[in-house]
Amino acid sequence: MTKDAMPEEKMQEEQMPEEKTSDTSSAHVQTQIKFSGKAMGQHKAEFTWEIPEDMAAQAEKYVVIRSTDPEPTYPASWWWWRGPAHHDLTWEDLPEGKAYFRLCVLKGETCLEYSNPLELTIQ
Repeated sequence: MTKDAMPEEKMQEEQMPEEKTSDTSSAHVQTQIKFSGKAMGQHKAEFTWEIPEDMAAQAEKYVVIRSTDPEPTYPASWWWWRGPAHHDLTWEDLPEGKAYFRLCVLKGETCLEYSNPLELTIQ
């Protein structure tokens, strides 16, 4: 967890095999979410997102998902959630190499919408 993490945040880093889920989302679907990120070196990446007001009003939390699969889905082996008041994340201690990241707007255990995935090379 980053040193400026809030109490309602939760990070899970389990190195378990990732399972495919029956999700119809695609890297090429239209999304209202603006999700961006960049690798910062030292095993760190920074992410920001913008959510339409109507979707933000329903959001209970935002989940940033990491995977080696080009279209990560929730639940995933690596993820970090933020409360609905947050629209950014600095994720530290990431493993080196190419990875895909995606934002999920979560209400209960349902992902209301996914962002398009981002491909980053973590160093």
